[in-house]
Amino acid sequence: ILNNSSVWLNDIIINDTIREFGKNSEDCIFYSTYFYSVFRTRGFRGIETWLTPDNFSKNKLIFPIHLPLHWITICVEVKQKLVQYMDSLFAVEPLVHSKEQMPEACSVCR
Repeated sequence: ILNNSSVWLNDIIINDTIREFGKNSEDCIFYSTYFYSVFRTRGFRGIETWLTPDNFSKNKLIFPIHLPLHWITICVEVKQKLVQYMDSLFAVEPLVHSKEQMPEACSVCR
């Protein structure tokens, strides 16, 4: 995707990439980079139309999130009731939380 080390990953590149991933995945939903931004500014009311019952019939929900100068990924494994925090800069392995460890984040998995 990038062939110049001075080019930063931006929301357009991330959205184009996840759109391609989504084309080849029947069991995952890849949300756009705007999902978290809208959630952060408007709360649940801002994203409730994005979360349909059909979404939770999928095995994984993937959320790219932009932190200051850095991208992370959150993966919700609906059937296993797990939330994975994936950060290529600060974690060797994904940080995984079960429903019991992080009930507020997994309330949508019930």
